[in-house]
Amino acid sequence: MDPLTLVVGLALVVVVAYLVGAPLLRAEPESPDLEPEWREEEELETRREAVFTTLGEIEFDYQMGKLSQGDYESLSREYKRQAVQVLQEEEKEMEGPVAPGGSIEAEIEKEIEAEIARELAQIRQQKG
Repeated sequence: MDPLTLVVGLALVVVVAYLVGAPLLRAEPESPDLEPEWREEEELETRREAVFTTLGEIEFDYQMGKLSQGDYESLSREYKRQAVQVLQEEEKEMEGPVAPGGSIEAEIEKEIEAEIARELAQIRQQKG
């Protein structure tokens, strides 16, 4: 084998290895643009979405006959409790006045209904 070909091939392998490996070896910097309070808000939003999505799925599964009434009531009660907790945390974050008695429950019901409507529309779209 020609020595020039060997050197060029070796150089090419080294360059490719560097280009592929360098991003993997670099430490991922923390997001300097996200201040701690923004991170907390994002975490809270992520929890909120997860809880309301789960509530919608529980409701949908119950309506489709996949959950017994006892399981539905148990799961629904637990996730509604979590939803109330998340909404109360959001209210504290906003530092606004505490909402009157029924507003949190109304918000939960609206979120559940919206999630169910999205799920049903998606299923209808898949069928039709």
